[in-house]
Amino acid sequence: MRHQRVPAGNSPDVAYAGSATWRLKMRTTKCVENRSGFMRVLSLIVFVSIFSLAGVTPTVHAERRNECSQETLKGSYGYVLTGLIAGDGRVAAVGLTAFDGKGSLTAQDTVSTNGAIRRGRIGTGSYTVNPNCTGSAMVGGDFAGLTFDFMIVPGTEGGELSFIITNLGTVQTGVAMRTGDEECTLRSLQGTYRVLAAEGTNNLGQRSAVVGFRVFDGAGHLTVAEDTRTADGISFQHAIGPLASYAVNPNCTVEYLQTDGRLFDGVIVAGGNEAYFVGTRPGTISAPLLKKQSRHHDDD
Repeated sequence: MRHQRVPAGNSPDVAYAGSATWRLKMRTTKCVENRSGFMRVLSLIVFVSIFSLAGVTPTVHAERRNECSQETLKGSYGYVLTGLIAGDGRVAAVGLTAFDGKGSLTAQDTVSTNGAIRRGRIGTGSYTVNPNCTGSAMVGGDFAGLTFDFMIVPGTEGGELSFIITNLGTVQTGVAMRTGDEECTLRSLQGTYRVLAAEGTNNLGQRSAVVGFRVFDGAGHLTVAEDTRTADGISFQHAIGPLASYAVNPNCTVEYLQTDGRLFDGVIVAGGNEAYFVGTRPGTISAPLLKKQSRHHDDD
C-alpha cells in the first residue's frame, strides 16, 4: 500500500486546504452566506411594505386627504351671524349662501341692525380656500363689500364652517352649515328642538336671552313652546310661549309667524337637524338657534 507523502513542514490540514473537497466546501459556505444575506434583505423589504400599507410610515397621503380646496365648499349653506357694528349697535342676520366649488358664491339674508329690519338682501361674490382649510370671502351687491375669514370644521368634509366678519368697525361672528342633499318641505322641520337665543334686545330696549324648546308637527304648526327668559339680568320668567305657524320653501328658508304677531325668518340646515332664525319685529334683535333632540315628541 502506497502512502501519500506530505511535504516537509506541511501538516495534513494544510494539504486538505488545497484539495478539491475543500474548495467545494468553501463555495457551498459562500452560497449559504449569500442566501442568508438575501433572505435578510427580503425580510426587511416585506417588513417595510407591511407598515407602509398599514399607514404607519407614510403620512403624506393622509395629510393630502385632509387638505382643503375651493371644491371643499360646494352647495347650499344656511348661516347665522351676530355681533356689533361701530356706530350702529347690535346686529343679527340669518341667510343662505351657495358655493359653486370653483371660487364663486351667492348670498341672501334677513338682517336686523339695531332693530332696523332689512329683508331680501342679496349679493354675489368670491371665495378662496387654503390647503389648511382656512379661507376668505367677499360679497358685493346689497352686502356692499362684506368680507369675512372662515375655518372649515375638521371632519365635516366641508359641511360646516365658522366665520368672522373682517370689515373695519365690525365685531361679528357666525356659523354656517350645509342645508342638506334634498329640497326642504314642511316635514323638514318636525320634532322637538332645543332653543338658545343669547345677546338679544327686546322691544323695551333691554338686553335679553332665552332658553327653551319648541315642538313642530311637520305640517306647518308649532304645537308646544316653553321658555325661560331674562331681561337685563334682572327679571327671570318661565313662560309657555305662543303657538305659531310656519312655511318652508324648497331652498330651506323658513317663515315663522307666532299668534302674538311676531315674525321670524329662518333657514333649515343639516337635513332638518338644526335651524337658525332672526326676529323681524322692528326695534328687536333676536337670533334663536334650534337643535333637534334625539328623542322626538310624539303627538297622540
